[in-house]
Amino acid sequence: MVFESVVVDVLNRFLGDYVVNLDSSQLKLGIWGGDAVLRNLEIKENALSQLDIPFKVRAGHIGRLELKIPWKNLYTQSVEATLDGVYLLIVPTASIKYDAEKEEKQLQEARQRELQRIEETKQKAAEQENPALEKQDTFVEKLVTQVIKNLQVKISNIHVRYEDDVTNPNCPFSFGVSLQNLSLQTADENWMPCLLDEKAKLFFKLVQLDNLFAYWNVNSMLYSNHMPDEALRCLQDSIPGGSTPMNHDFIFRPITADAKLRMNPRSDVDFSSPKVDLVVNLREVAVELNRPQYISILELLGSVDMMSRNLPYRKYRPQVHVHTNAYLWWQYVITGIMEVDVKPRLHMWSWQHIRCHRQTVKQYRELYKAKITSKKPTEKQLRELEEPERTLDIFNITLARQQAEMEASKAGLRIFRPGVKVEEEESQGWLGWMWSGWSGDCGAEAKEVKTGAFDELMTSAEKAKLYTAIGYSEIAVNHNLPKNFEDMKINFHMERMSVSMKDNKDQNEILKLTVEDLKSMLTQRPGAQAIKLSAQLSLFEVTGLASNRPAPTLLSSRKAATVTGTPLLDILFETNPLDESADQRLRVESQPLEIIYDAVTVNSMSAFFSPPDDLQLDDLTNATLMKLEQFRDRTSTGLMYVIETQKVLDLNVNLMASYVIVPQTGFHDSTQNLMLLDLGHFKVSSLSREGLPQLSVGRSTIEDIMSRAYDSFDVQLSSLQFLYSKPDGDWKKARKLRQSALHILEPVDVKVVFSRAMVVTDSRMPKFKISGELPLLSLRISDDKVRGVLELIDSIPLPESRPAPRSTNAHSTSKALKQSYTPQLTPRKPTMAELRNSLIWESEEDLFYDAPSSPIGDRPFFPDNMPSPLQRSDSVKRRGLVKKDPKKNMTEFLMTFEISKLSVQLCRLSGGEEVTVLHLDIEGLGTELKLRTFDMTSYTFLREICLECPEYMDSEEKKVHLITTLDNTEDDLLTLEYTKADKNGPEFKSEYKNTEQSVKVNFSSLDIHLHTEALLNAMNFLISLLPPTKEKKEGSAVPLPPFSLASKKSKFEDVVNLHIRADLNCLKVFIRGQSHRIAEIRIEGLVSEVLMRKKAVEVLANLKNIVILDCDKEALYKQCVSIADEEVFAFRMVNHTEATEGDAYLDMGKVDTSVTLTVGCIQVIFLNKFVSSILAFINNFQVAKEALAEVTVQAAEKAATGVMELAERSTRISLDVDFNAPVVFLPQSSSSANVIVADLGMVTVKNRFAMVPSQMHVKIPPVMDTMTVGLSDLKMYRTTFEEGRFQGEIQLLKPVNLDLSIQRNLSASWYHSIPDIEITAHLKPMNLILGQDDMTVVLRTLSGNLSETSDSASPPPPPRTVDRSDTASTKGSQASGGTGTNPTSGNTVVTAAVVETQKSTKLKSTLKLDFKFDSMTLVLYSPNGTEVQVLDSRDEQLKLAEFTLGTISTSVHMFSDGSMKASVKLTDCLLDDKRCRVKKITARMMAMRPGAERNVMVEVNYKQGRDGTSLDTVVQDVYLCASMEFLLTVADIFLKASQQGFSSATPKNSSSTKPTAAAASKESAPVGVVAKSEINVLVKNPEIVFVADLTRADAPALVMTTECELVMKSDLDGQLMTAVVKDLKVVACPFLKEKRNKETTVLQPCQVFFKSTQSSTSPQAMEVCINALTLKVSPIIINTVITIQSVLSPAGAETPQSELESPVPPDLWERRSWRDLKLWFLEEEGKDEDAQSLVPLIPQGESLQLAINSICLTLEAGVGHRTVPMLLAKSSFHGDVKNWSTLINLHSQLNLEVHYFNEVMGVWEPLLEPLEDETRDGFRPWTLGLKMKKKPVKYTGISEEVDYSIPDYKTVISISSKDQLNITLSKCGLGMLSNLGTAFAEAAKQASDSFQKDEAPFVVKNRLGLTVSVVHSELFSPLGREATARRVELQDGESLNMDYRRTTTHSDQFSAMTSLVAKDYYIQPTPVGHTSTGMIPLIKVGRGMYSVMHKDSGVTRFLVCQIYSVEGSKYIKIRSPFQAS
Repeated sequence: MVFESVVVDVLNRFLGDYVVNLDSSQLKLGIWGGDAVLRNLEIKENALSQLDIPFKVRAGHIGRLELKIPWKNLYTQSVEATLDGVYLLIVPTASIKYDAEKEEKQLQEARQRELQRIEETKQKAAEQENPALEKQDTFVEKLVTQVIKNLQVKISNIHVRYEDDVTNPNCPFSFGVSLQNLSLQTADENWMPCLLDEKAKLFFKLVQLDNLFAYWNVNSMLYSNHMPDEALRCLQDSIPGGSTPMNHDFIFRPITADAKLRMNPRSDVDFSSPKVDLVVNLREVAVELNRPQYISILELLGSVDMMSRNLPYRKYRPQVHVHTNAYLWWQYVITGIMEVDVKPRLHMWSWQHIRCHRQTVKQYRELYKAKITSKKPTEKQLRELEEPERTLDIFNITLARQQAEMEASKAGLRIFRPGVKVEEEESQGWLGWMWSGWSGDCGAEAKEVKTGAFDELMTSAEKAKLYTAIGYSEIAVNHNLPKNFEDMKINFHMERMSVSMKDNKDQNEILKLTVEDLKSMLTQRPGAQAIKLSAQLSLFEVTGLASNRPAPTLLSSRKAATVTGTPLLDILFETNPLDESADQRLRVESQPLEIIYDAVTVNSMSAFFSPPDDLQLDDLTNATLMKLEQFRDRTSTGLMYVIETQKVLDLNVNLMASYVIVPQTGFHDSTQNLMLLDLGHFKVSSLSREGLPQLSVGRSTIEDIMSRAYDSFDVQLSSLQFLYSKPDGDWKKARKLRQSALHILEPVDVKVVFSRAMVVTDSRMPKFKISGELPLLSLRISDDKVRGVLELIDSIPLPESRPAPRSTNAHSTSKALKQSYTPQLTPRKPTMAELRNSLIWESEEDLFYDAPSSPIGDRPFFPDNMPSPLQRSDSVKRRGLVKKDPKKNMTEFLMTFEISKLSVQLCRLSGGEEVTVLHLDIEGLGTELKLRTFDMTSYTFLREICLECPEYMDSEEKKVHLITTLDNTEDDLLTLEYTKADKNGPEFKSEYKNTEQSVKVNFSSLDIHLHTEALLNAMNFLISLLPPTKEKKEGSAVPLPPFSLASKKSKFEDVVNLHIRADLNCLKVFIRGQSHRIAEIRIEGLVSEVLMRKKAVEVLANLKNIVILDCDKEALYKQCVSIADEEVFAFRMVNHTEATEGDAYLDMGKVDTSVTLTVGCIQVIFLNKFVSSILAFINNFQVAKEALAEVTVQAAEKAATGVMELAERSTRISLDVDFNAPVVFLPQSSSSANVIVADLGMVTVKNRFAMVPSQMHVKIPPVMDTMTVGLSDLKMYRTTFEEGRFQGEIQLLKPVNLDLSIQRNLSASWYHSIPDIEITAHLKPMNLILGQDDMTVVLRTLSGNLSETSDSASPPPPPRTVDRSDTASTKGSQASGGTGTNPTSGNTVVTAAVVETQKSTKLKSTLKLDFKFDSMTLVLYSPNGTEVQVLDSRDEQLKLAEFTLGTISTSVHMFSDGSMKASVKLTDCLLDDKRCRVKKITARMMAMRPGAERNVMVEVNYKQGRDGTSLDTVVQDVYLCASMEFLLTVADIFLKASQQGFSSATPKNSSSTKPTAAAASKESAPVGVVAKSEINVLVKNPEIVFVADLTRADAPALVMTTECELVMKSDLDGQLMTAVVKDLKVVACPFLKEKRNKETTVLQPCQVFFKSTQSSTSPQAMEVCINALTLKVSPIIINTVITIQSVLSPAGAETPQSELESPVPPDLWERRSWRDLKLWFLEEEGKDEDAQSLVPLIPQGESLQLAINSICLTLEAGVGHRTVPMLLAKSSFHGDVKNWSTLINLHSQLNLEVHYFNEVMGVWEPLLEPLEDETRDGFRPWTLGLKMKKKPVKYTGISEEVDYSIPDYKTVISISSKDQLNITLSKCGLGMLSNLGTAFAEAAKQASDSFQKDEAPFVVKNRLGLTVSVVHSELFSPLGREATARRVELQDGESLNMDYRRTTTHSDQFSAMTSLVAKDYYIQPTPVGHTSTGMIPLIKVGRGMYSVMHKDSGVTRFLVCQIYSVEGSKYIKIRSPFQAS
């Protein structure tokens, strides 16, 4: 029984962790029979706990464990060990119900196991320390060795299965591994099974493996749902013996293998054969994976992590569904977090806990000391130890034990260890076991954790031993072994391996990967510490998805093989090889592979591996990354050691060139185009040091030694190439050539030398160096190939793209949970603001790290949740150390790389040959990069660049270079230096000037030649290369994160984060036409800098010089643009971040951005000839311009939205701008010395900010930005250019100043009470001075300079443009048009975009503009007589006129919905005659009418809204004195100037341009859709005075007054226009207002009405209607008109020049070219036919109706202005015209009546008799008809004309009257006509003075001797007397003047005058004291006697009334019948 219990004890030691405790009753032990049998062992639930996975055993047992030991004949019989029937069912921990007691027990077991492991480690370390105590083998050990020698092992029927319904409850899965048989049996040397021959030195074993397989079942049946026994039975049944099971989805199919093992037990003495020699043979391995399995694997990986996290919370987890038990589950969440995460942490830092913890540790230390110093501890001692071991964590227990052992050993006490005999311990001596005490995993941390007297107890030697006990030690070398002895040798051979992937198990394979004949061999030589590993592979093939075709081969080594018989891959790795030339050797050789892209397979694979949508893989990746981090930390120590011991690596890698084929459409067959990428021949070899001279300390310099302290490797890649082949191309042959027609990238060779430093502590030596060069990179590609490649890429079907899975914040929420399990450093969680910060500025402060698990070990041993109290102090200490240790600036990495030559050729295919269109050549492109501890610097350079067009030659017969640096030889063209410094570095302030990153760019000099044809050709070629773009749907723009930074005071406040400086030394651009250079542009000295700090960004820019030269050899003005000041501009902008955030918002001194700009004076000489030549050059690139226009439109849209966003943010920008505006010189022409100069003065801009007081917004008041702009000293003058400089100057515009104030509402997004922008402008008075010669120069400049075009620049007409004439106007329009054919389109889009984005519910005003214009004065000077133009001051005597515009005020109001209001007011307009030599009564020629000075002369109002636009204009009270002589003098100046100006320069292109049909159609193109618009113009009370003589105040004048109104409306239906002229009246009177007591009405007030309508459907219809036209013509009117007219053609002018000219031309006898004769028979045919319209006239249907109801013409005679009508003509006119523009059709009718006045009879008599009207009683006037018609001629018979098809037209006019013309003449009539004739003749001669004596038409003289009161009829009006009730008192001898009262009672004036009735025209005189007479008619001439009665006496008395006429006036004399003579 004792033996049994010993065996049980031994087995327990091995199986105790896994099997429920054995007892001897289970052990059937026949001692001498040697059978130890254990049956039905139960496996523990926590058997897997050491694996640290969240799984447990649901059911498991071992069927039979049998050990047969033939004790009696151990040497002859084999020992058999049998393990049969291991069945294990594993489930997730979560699916086993929580049992607190059980879990606690398992926890303690795990803890004790770990402590045991630590103790054993310590003991092993102690044994290793004392090799002298190496013991001889005991009997038992020798016995065991014998047993093992003859051991035969048989393992059968193993099935381990994992089942899971937690990961995905809807789809449970299971996976398992099964092994049918593994046996190990002894054999002889011929490998036949036998018993061991004890004499044999070697023994042999046969190993056999049967049916090892793994499966993964998705949606499987779960055995774990049964009871454990039933589950085990199911497990057993699922694996039938002997046959392959079919009901599983295999991961790998059953494997069978055999191995042969040969062992040499005496290898330490006998070196003839290895200790172990193993040969493994594996026939076939088949791995399979289908899509459901793949998804299931991913789900499990994600789930394991979640399960691990969930473990500590299990005890609180409710065992009910979530669905209806939300309360319980929320309680679980809260309790779990509080109990597991929150409370322990709070509790840990409490003082009670710390005190309690310290006491527990102290107590445990004492107890443990007592235990190890007593030989046999008592039960009580052991029990007391259990309690603290349950509460303390492993780290503290280990520490306390260590201290206890040290204290005991220092005190000299004896330590008893379990399992070590007392004698051994005694023999070891106390020193030995003292050393042996050092162990534990806590070495590294113990160093820093100094508790108690721990530090004092340890010597440095002891510490060293403690650290080595961590478990890292080198294998001691056995020096007795020979170096070439192979201790271990393993041969492995696998015949075939296949990996296949399917979508489902019963579908075709998507991908199948096959490897054949893999051989591998590993040998170990311990004598030299050497290992050798070699591997060979013969075949590697990948086949794809067979969909309706044989499966394609994707990757094959057969097809590409160059040499047969060599293995595909051959690897050899060896350490310490026998030849000792190196420490390590690596050889890799490979043969080429052919890789073919197959779209179906790739897309299927992509679909296969795409993770399911609902799977979260974040955590999975995180976990993997952490493992990697740990791995890296662990290996870096080892790596450092390897580098420091400096082993020599002999490396040789030789990979033959593999290639990738991408076929068109993604399927490879012989008919497809294909792309071939050849990956090149790759070689790496280590550079040997054999040939180098020996170094010695004395002679070699430190530099030599340092340069040699490197391991160097030579890397070469040769023949990397890219080809494109059509089906007929032989790419296999082309691959081997350096150049061929199939090449796109010609073979590239790269050489790189990589060096690694041996010493890593010297700051002068880079740790790694790389230097490389690429001699030539040559690309040659034709348009045909580009299209082919693009088509090919386009034709390949790509995998379906899936929407990116929505990233949830799973990992951020689970941080807290993760802390306990995953060893990682979690920084404290930064706030959002800081996160944003770190996007822009790296976070400067050191982050504080919390180590979530205890610092000992690399993973927590169990979920402890008690982070050690050491963490914080630890990290603080570490930070302290960092700061104290000043590090050296070590060089980590140095790289230099240069591409000697880069050549890119773009070709086009012509006639099967490739012709180069563009050739880019770059020489010397290189970089140098240096990485150091605290900085990184890189230097990049480019030496030369050249872009040439080989098809074209320039004027010097060289190939055209578009870009070249040929002139620049000494410097590199472009250099770029970049430095990045670490701000924590020691020399950050001194050396790097506080700058983190600095970039310096230097651009030395570059020439650009713009050659028209070459550029056009290149552009067309490049455009044709690009495929047509497909419309892309615009994705929604991702909003950028706001640029906000947390305001936190930092120690790095003044650090410059980025400093960029760019210098451009010189850039020259040559513009060249076809024959010669046009211009040269030179830009020099552009320096720009950007400094970015955390608080501010500063931008500086300076430009020294810009020059534009005219390259024309004959040009007078060479420099078109030059600089007058030192520099062109200096710009500085500082952007302060968050300057106005928070409280600073209220400080108006704080701004976000400040801008300072100073611009120097630029001199521009504008020559249209030069500009047009450049424009003509640019016009060639019309297509590009259109493309550019489109881009511009899109950019504008983006800009508009950007502007909107910017406007929203209301940044404060302070401006300080000083702008020396340019001076523009306009020469008269390119060859003239006359120049007009516009000096645009000085512009200054400044601004300030202010708060707007607002009751509503008190906390955050709105802010307003007030900007003041001053423009001063804007002037114009004239000068001459002589001897290369400008001389003299005459002022044209005196200096002008403008003040402008702009107020911006910075809070416009939310504060709408004030407009967004308010502009107030004030222009000070403006004075223009012009003389005739000035205007001549100006006009000559316009006609000369502006219409001059370059002769050379008549480029080939670009395609797709309409007829272009080179006149100035079209040039101008093209110039102004800017980029596109439709210049407005860009703007409209922008405005539309802006308006769109600005839609807001409430209407607010966006812009308010007030512009005040003080006055503008134009002073005109007469020409001086002398022709010589001397540029000096002006002669005041020559001043002619002064024109002044008074105050002009403009205001504009714009609203957010796009509507606007605008108004312009002009108060006054004056024109003065300023001639000194001319006498004049008044100088004022134009002004407001007297008395209306307060009104505004002109007012214009404009409104625009959603419903259209309206424009109202009012002009009122204008007084214009049209003094013809003055106006003509003024006009004369302009006329002469224009004659001289335009005559001198006849434009070259003056040949008459014929209007082509295209142009005509262009003009008649309908206007675009018109919005609704309305225009109203009103002219009120104008007074226009025509005067001849200004010297007299009473000079005769004509005064015209009227009122006009014009209304135009247009909308979608059509246009309507009406115009009304009211009260048009003309009066003849004296000139000055004061003298105007007499006047004659020339034209009675009359009305004119005009109406025009035109709709979209009907033609234009017009109507003109004049009501009554009453004209009066009298001698004084004739006189006035003649006087005014005489000024126009002065009397006594000499005979006109034309009469004097000889009819014979002076050049009659000169020889002339017949072309100039212009004879009709020399005309080219068809030349003039264009002038006639060839198109047949089609009537448009327009019509005009003209009606004048009555024209009344009165010829009057009389004195002065008081005249009497003598001849009356009445007429009316009606006409109507149709189609006047085409086939005119006119009908009109004229009615006429003429009467004359018979003075004798006092009646009107007809001169032209009216006719009797037969239709009714009465008379009708005489009628005249006029008809006019245009109609086509119809030809009869055959016409002689050749072109008789051309329509011909004739016009017919017929005048007819059907009425009889009766003219009656009488003596009286003839007398009247002769009177009129003399009166008019005298007036015409101006002979008579009597005009000045004005008499009224009626004069009543009182010669009665009594006072007479006269009552007059209603139709009279007395002149100059007041009448009461039509009664006037006349004293004796007085006269009364009367005139007709103009009545409207009659239909017109005519009938009123012709029907002079006595009853209408009468007087009734009443002498004083008498009755009145009867009515005395005043019609007839003669005398009458009338009786009156004396009132008092009743006597009747008589008086005589005598009526006679003198010069048209009627005198009525009242006298007594008696007359004394």
